[in-house]
Amino acid sequence: MKKLVLIVAASLAVVSFSACKKTCTCTPYALGVAGTAEEVELTKDFESCADMSTVAEIDGKKIGLECK
Repeated sequence: MKKLVLIVAASLAVVSFSACKKTCTCTPYALGVAGTAEEVELTKDFESCADMSTVAEIDGKKIGLECK
């Protein structure tokens, strides 16, 4: 009986964690000025939030999108 309860609990944990969608906080930058940060869902195309980032530094100023 204990084994059955543990198996059911483990199965529910796996299902609940796999159903959660990971969100990233992304901040746009233009000429070194940060825009309003927004939460976006991590899509299948990316493994981590950092993969979604396109931020670059030109003349010491950030441009692009920084996701964490």
